[in-house]
Amino acid sequence: MIKPRVLQIIVIAIVGICLSACILPVSINALPPNDLEGLFLDVSEFPEGWSVDAGGPASSGQAPFGGAEYLEQKSLNFYAEDNVAFQDIRSFRRIVEAGDEFERQIRIRFREGAEVWVVAGEIHFRSIGADRYRVACRKEGSSTYCVMVSQYKFAVISFGARINSALEYDEFNNLLAIIDTRASEYLERP
Repeated sequence: MIKPRVLQIIVIAIVGICLSACILPVSINALPPNDLEGLFLDVSEFPEGWSVDAGGPASSGQAPFGGAEYLEQKSLNFYAEDNVAFQDIRSFRRIVEAGDEFERQIRIRFREGAEVWVVAGEIHFRSIGADRYRVACRKEGSSTYCVMVSQYKFAVISFGARINSALEYDEFNNLLAIIDTRASEYLERP
């Protein structure tokens, strides 16, 4: 006959196994590894004259300077005559880790220097799906540089570009809307 104390330990062990099998996967990233490609802009969505160059292979690991451990990170760089744009996407195991990375990216991307970051009057973009986001621009010499950092559940997406004849404000707003719509739809899929 099994003693009540032993039976209690067995029940607790079984409950623990069930909880770890049933609850923990809910906290795991909604983006399967190596599945960031569907979130990136396509060069055809830019105005004519742009090209794309992968910013390097997808990687996983610890973000530098105290960032959260990410499941995957990938960047693309886009080029046009007299312009460059980037898109960076990082996915995380937990929403709280993505939130920490969002805050870190805000500190890094929008650090104050000689020029102040402002929301330019020409930026009309409003997110339909981000948990939170920030878009701002600043003057850099004779040009304007604009950046968006956004969090969509387990993912943090950054996008930035110079505003000039190769990419005007309306086109920048359009690219932000494409990123936002794509991320929102992508993360709602089963």
